[in-house]
Amino acid sequence: MPAMQAVASLTDDNKVDVVLGDWNDNRKPAILEILDRWSVVGNIFKPPYKFNPNGYDLWFHSYHGSNTEVVNVFKHKMNYKPVAKPAWKSSLIHEVDHYMEIAYAMGYRGPVPKVDFPLAEGPDLSDRKRPIVGICNGFFNVGYWEKKAWPHFDSFIEVAKRYFKGTVVGIGSRGELDGIGIDEENDFSEKLSITETAKVISQMDVLVTSDTGNMHIADMMDIPVVTLFGSTLISKNGPRSNKAVVLSSGAECAPCQDTGRFYNCKNYVCMESIRVGDVVPIVKQKLNGGR
Repeated sequence: MPAMQAVASLTDDNKVDVVLGDWNDNRKPAILEILDRWSVVGNIFKPPYKFNPNGYDLWFHSYHGSNTEVVNVFKHKMNYKPVAKPAWKSSLIHEVDHYMEIAYAMGYRGPVPKVDFPLAEGPDLSDRKRPIVGICNGFFNVGYWEKKAWPHFDSFIEVAKRYFKGTVVGIGSRGELDGIGIDEENDFSEKLSITETAKVISQMDVLVTSDTGNMHIADMMDIPVVTLFGSTLISKNGPRSNKAVVLSSGAECAPCQDTGRFYNCKNYVCMESIRVGDVVPIVKQKLNGGR
């Protein structure tokens, strides 16, 4: 989103048109909603495509993404040397910086833009008791991404209710908060669109989360975040705000992303070894305004 906003600033109307590849996974509805509601985006083209590539002077494409038929249509619009996909584990580059390198290659010369993430009108949490402590255990609930989940959220909720005496609010996708003892009226997982979820996040006092998209939304909005990292790369995916804290495992095998171990691991010691007692003091510090 920062890179798209940077490229948009190079145009007369401060907007970009987006051409989507023919892909489907459980993130697509959220992506479409963000594009539809974000002021930076103009037209959104989906297959079957109906647009004139000759009407464009600039073309943004990351080789981190897939090579679809659209790439071949727009290749002649590339007026800069391609920015290669990084070796994430060894380069230590963040995804935001990788995409910004493309924007800089296209002629952008400003700082990394501050993104104004689109918010829905509700839900309204003004009737909830403060502090509002958010939890998100994002891991897509599919395949090998399950190793991003933190197995101690049920215990954390019990401690948080007693210790902070506010409201614990849950967000996320299907199945991510199953079996966790969160009050039904405060469990928004599976119930909200992405911009509604962002509205809930905007009203939190702190968010405790795994490495997931909702963490990045909170980070964009400068909501205090405590992010729990195990197998995935902090250098590539970590939060950027000075209100964010990362807690990571001391496991010798972590992080394993971008290695064969990431796909084959069945014993998620990296997340299991982060204890509730590690998290609660950091949440307390965030609620007290600490950085």
